Amino acid sequence: NATFDQDRSSSHLAKLIILHDYPLHVVQQPAFTAFTESLQPRFRVADVETMEAEVYGVYQKEKNNLMQALNTMPGRISLTIGLWTTSQTLGYVSIAGQFIDTDWKVHRRMLNFMMVSSPHSENALGEAISSSLTDWNMKDKLFTVTLDNDCSSHDIYSANLRDHLSNKNNLMLKGQLFVVRCYANILNAVAHDVIASIHGVIYSIRESIKFIKASSAREQKFAEIALQLEIPSTKTLCLDVTTQWNTTYLMLLAALDYRQAFTTLETCDDNYNESPSGRSPDASHPRL
Repeated sequence: NATFDQDRSSSHLAKLIILHDYPLHVVQQPAFTAFTESLQPRFRVADVETMEAEVYGVYQKEKNNLMQALNTMPGRISLTIGLWTTSQTLGYVSIAGQFIDTDWKVHRRMLNFMMVSSPHSENALGEAISSSLTDWNMKDKLFTVTLDNDCSSHDIYSANLRDHLSNKNNLMLKGQLFVVRCYANILNAVAHDVIASIHGVIYSIRESIKFIKASSAREQKFAEIALQLEIPSTKTLCLDVTTQWNTTYLMLLAALDYRQAFTTLETCDDNYNESPSGRSPDASHPRL
C-alpha cells in the first residue's frame, strides 16, 4: 500500500488544476471536498491562497528544469512568435522555443506569454523577444524566429526586427537565416489560391450538396443512384465551412467519388440544375 503524503498529494492537485485550467476556487467547492475525503480522509484541502502558492511552486520547478535543459543544449534555439489583440485592444505576444537536447530529441516549450503595448510594432516585438532571451539566458543561442501571418508577409517588418535583435544577439550568418517563413501560412496561402482558381466548380458542388441534403427523399434518391451505379465509396457528402479550406478539401474529396451520381441525378430530377459537370457560375473553370 502506498504511504499517504500530504505534500505529494497537494502537488498532484496543483498539476491537475494547471493541466485542465481549473479555477483555484474549485478546492472550496463542497462536492470537491466530499470527493477528496472519500478517497483519503487525512488529506487536508488547502484554501485558495495556499493552492495558488502550490501552483506557482509547480511552475517554478518546471521553469528550473527547462532552464537546465536550455543551458545544457548543444545547439541553438528557434522561436515561434504569436500575436494577439483582444476585443479590448490589449496586445499579447506568445514566445515558444524549439530546440534539440543532448540526446537529439526535439523539444517545444512555451517560454513566455506577455502583454505588450503594441504587439504589431517591430520595436515592441523586438523588446519582448529580447526580454525573453534575457529571462532564459539565451542571448547567444538564438537561431531563427518564425512570425505569424500578421507580420511574416512583410519583408520590411522582418528586416527591422532582424536589425533590432542583431545589435544585442550573436546571430548566425549575420542574421541571413534569422526570419523563417511559417509553413502553415505558406500552405494556407497556396490553398486559398487554388480554391480561388476553381471557385466555380466548388460553388456548384456546394449547391449540389445543399440540394441533396434539403430533404430525406432527395438523400434517399441520391443513395439509390449511387447504388445502381455501383459506386464503391463509403464517404458521406458533407458541406464545408467556407472560411476553412481543409473542410472544402474534404467536401471535394467525397464529392469526387460521386461525380457519376451527380450527372445521373441531373437527368432524372428537373429541379436539380447545379451539376458540377454542367455549367457553373464561371464557365472558364474546370469541371469535376
